[in-house]
Amino acid sequence: SRGAWHHRAGGPVNSVQEFHVLTPQAAGVGELEVTLVSPSGHRTPCPAKAVPGGQVVQFTPLEVGTCEIQLKYGGEPVGKPRPFQVS
Repeated sequence: SRGAWHHRAGGPVNSVQEFHVLTPQAAGVGELEVTLVSPSGHRTPCPAKAVPGGQVVQFTPLEVGTCEIQLKYGGEPVGKPRPFQVS
C-alpha cells in the first residue's frame, strides 16, 4: 500500500487548509508529490511535512470554485484526484 489520505472537503478562499497522508513506515517525504489544481487549471505544488504516522500537507486555495488535489507517491498516482469546493 502506498498510503491513504484524508482531506476535509471545502473551505473559504485564501485560507490555509491541510490534510494528512498516512504512509508506510519506510516512506520518505521526498517521495510524496501533492498538487493543488485551481478552477482555472493553475497547478501549485504543495509541500509535505513529516509527522508521526505520515505527512501533513498545507495549501491555500486562491480561487473560488471547484479545486482538485492530486497525489503521487514515488511518481505513481494515489487514488483518484479529489475535487472540493472553495467558497
